[in-house]
Amino acid sequence: MKRAMPRAKNCFYCGTDNADGLNLTYYFEENRISTKFTPDRKYKASESFMSPGVILGAVIEAMAWVPTCIMQKPVISLGVEVRTFKPVPVDTSLNITAEAVSVNPWLSEVKAEVKDDEGNMFYTIKGKFTVTPTEFLDLYEHYPENYCYTDNQI
Repeated sequence: MKRAMPRAKNCFYCGTDNADGLNLTYYFEENRISTKFTPDRKYKASESFMSPGVILGAVIEAMAWVPTCIMQKPVISLGVEVRTFKPVPVDTSLNITAEAVSVNPWLSEVKAEVKDDEGNMFYTIKGKFTVTPTEFLDLYEHYPENYCYTDNQI
């Protein structure tokens, strides 16, 4: 069952109160996180192409949710490896999918991809994550007790 993820108020990616953010809704289903969006033109790198930084940030956010949902603990990134196939043209609707390769508290591996509606690949990403050290937990906005999803079923 596909479920909407909790959203923080001020997050650049999913924040409901961040006027400059992307206002994305991420969905969890079977150890996979997904979202779909068309980046606003204000995030373009040139007249023809979108900024890869904004897109890849949205991907890393999706990737971090995967082990967070599975383990019910927030994680931080240890690093990502990005393969670029081609730049994203302005006004392209993007589909981001991230899924677990392996998950445990010390080292979780996640893979992700960014495609358009026709299936054209723009990026593949591999990432490593670890559970957030307890001394940093106060820096996070408070999420529901169940990190994995809200009650919004799709």
